[in-house]
Formats: sequence, C-alpha cells, structure tokens
Amino acid sequence: MRRISIEEHFFTAPYLEYLYARKDCPRYERVEDEAHRKTTRIWETPSLPPSVVGSDRQNRAGQLLDLREGRLNEMDKAGIDVAVLSLGNPGVDAFDEPDGSTWARKRIFISHTRLRECTAREFPGLTGI
Repeated sequence: MRRISIEEHFFTAPYLEYLYARKDCPRYERVEDEAHRKTTRIWETPSLPPSVVGSDRQNRAGQLLDLREGRLNEMDKAGIDVAVLSLGNPGVDAFDEPDGSTWARKRIFISHTRLRECTAREFPGLTGI
C-alpha cells in the first residue's frame, strides 16, 4: 500500500524574503536573545503576540524551501511515497491591497513554476495543489 502525505507545505525564496522585509503584519522578524540565540518571530496580526520559532527550529525555513533531495530523504525516512505540497502560511489573503493581489499573482506563478520544475521531471513523488 502506498503512503500519501497531504498536508505538506513549502515556500519560495522570494516569498520568504518578502515576509522578512515587511514592516506590517503578517511578517517574519529575526531576533537574537540575551544568550545570542537566534529566533524568528512570526507576526500574524497586530492584535496578537507573535509566535516564536526557537533556534532549534531555525532550519525549518530551509526545509520549507527544499523541494529536492532533502525533502525526499525525509519522505523516505517516514515511508511516504507521495507528498502533496501546498504553499505555507501566511497566505496572500492576509495582506492588504495592493500587496495581496500583487503577491497572489507572483506567488501563484513562482510557486507553480517551481513545483512544475521539481515534480514532473525530477521527482515524481512530489505533487502540488
């Protein structure tokens, strides 16, 4: 029997860079604590405190960007035959205009192009929605 994972996410580098560059929510922020540990704060809305991704999970962004060997190795370790990929949060619906519309077009084009490059030709175990 084949094992299919349907809740897998990915980012593109331009979108992740945009989240770090934003001044308004939603945005990502790199910070360093008193012990010089690097963390990421994820500001989803100004009315809530940020989520904090600790230094032990800093490689998570790299994992979300990886649509090649690293992801496939993790799939093999977990016994997953096919992973259905979708774009990670926050989605473009969280942005005010005109950023939301602009990134919707960019994100869809870049993401689908990236998925097409990595899935059909090189890695048939990955597919996207």
